[in-house]
Amino acid sequence: LQRPELVANVGTVTEFMAQAMGEMLARHGDIFTGVRQKGVILGLEFSNHPEGAVFVSRALYEQGVWAIFSSLDKRVLQWKPGVLLDRETCQDIMNRFDAAMPRARELLHQAGKAN
Repeated sequence: LQRPELVANVGTVTEFMAQAMGEMLARHGDIFTGVRQKGVILGLEFSNHPEGAVFVSRALYEQGVWAIFSSLDKRVLQWKPGVLLDRETCQDIMNRFDAAMPRARELLHQAGKAN
């Protein structure tokens, strides 16, 4: 990362996602239970089900967001939004996350294992 504008954007995306995921956690805390973040790399915890992130991954995919569950802990969704996103794209992605949560709940309930 030798371009100053790229380094600055990493900080912008990191801060945006930290704030946005905190807000998502507040809105969807019944299924979304935690955030692990290191820069633009996030682990989103859906620990009300042993494979919660599997269902969330599917719901996000249906909204056009690609994120994969961890093979080590299927309650955790691994998501790497990237360093080149602008604020508008970050907001669009978060809108898609919000739109995916009702479907994620539906999938969890269909599995018969949601709390």
